[in-house]
Amino acid sequence: MYYPKSQVETNLYTPGAEYATVMDGKEYVGNYWRTSKGLYYTGKNPQDVNVRELVKSIAYDDPFGLALTEANDDIPVYTNNNMAPYEYIQASGKKIIEKMNVVNTTPFPTKNNYTNKNFERYFLKRTTNYQYTETDNLNYDLIISKNPKSQFEIYSPIKLSWRIYGKLLDVYKQNYNTVQHNSKIYEWIKFDLFFKNRYAKYFKPVNDDPNYTKGGELKIERTNEEYIGYYHVHPLRGVLMEGKKHINSPHDTLVLIKDGEVLTKKRVGVSEEVGTSRRTNISSRGSGGY
Repeated sequence: MYYPKSQVETNLYTPGAEYATVMDGKEYVGNYWRTSKGLYYTGKNPQDVNVRELVKSIAYDDPFGLALTEANDDIPVYTNNNMAPYEYIQASGKKIIEKMNVVNTTPFPTKNNYTNKNFERYFLKRTTNYQYTETDNLNYDLIISKNPKSQFEIYSPIKLSWRIYGKLLDVYKQNYNTVQHNSKIYEWIKFDLFFKNRYAKYFKPVNDDPNYTKGGELKIERTNEEYIGYYHVHPLRGVLMEGKKHINSPHDTLVLIKDGEVLTKKRVGVSEEVGTSRRTNISSRGSGGY
């Protein structure tokens, strides 16, 4: 086969789950090259022997095409999943729609976000189960608009306004309530578990004043004791922890006391240093983290 160098990209490699051979529909692993017209072939370049044509793999979430409907019986393509039989595609005459992969992202606020005290976070749930992932605004916009290139058939999106500036406990409570509210109205069961109590993630304090609770607000997650004393936010994880400041030794994580919850034990912090609290019926070793 001959192609001008300007019309081919050579010496590419696929580890699998991307292409299948046209002749038998089998998954292809190895070197390949492609033309400027979007054709794919096995081998490192057009001069290789036994060159075979390739096509994008047909991937799907169940053997019969999860997203097929009466209104649209085309076959969506999801890369990096299972291979669908290429013979079926040829025989059925179905149109193949290539879908964009969902991007799992970790967002970061900008300076303007901190000025506005909030920023948007975007989440997706699989329609067939309660699997959650965080994504970006591009994927969110594509899915909520049901763009044909997106995987809107298998994901439901929501957008949360996330508080990042203010008084620590107020910010924590607002984000907690935001998650609980959206979990309820969208019926996203156990969505709150996705956050692992990190409701102060990306938090920026108003000032350097220490945080103190007089009780009735926070409890030790590990022991279920009501907590009275100084507390701080983990600088990376966004969870609340006992003590005035973060130190490199074990200390406990704090969580909100839920409405109507009755606690029979208390832990009173008597110093800014962790380990000098008055504790009742608990071991001397903390397990909250670093």
